Amino acid sequence: MQLTVAESTKLDLNVERDVDSTLHTISGRLRGESSGIDSKTVRLKVNEKEYNLTTAYPDGDFTLTLNLPPANNQPTTYPQGL
Repeated sequence: MQLTVAESTKLDLNVERDVDSTLHTISGRLRGESSGIDSKTVRLKVNEKEYNLTTAYPDGDFTLTLNLPPANNQPTTYPQGL
């Protein structure tokens, strides 16, 4: 992940998937020192494809839902604490 910012920020990121589904919901919030930052672009790169999301007023929230089937029909694991 590459992060480039012009001011002090915090990026909260969450990935959820229902059991027996390949739909993944990626959501998050871009925050400044004391509040959300709206109308900024957050770029997410998933499997070499880039998505540009605009943060929403007033909290700096964004959401993206992707269909991500397992590669080579193998289950996908995600390391904890990233």
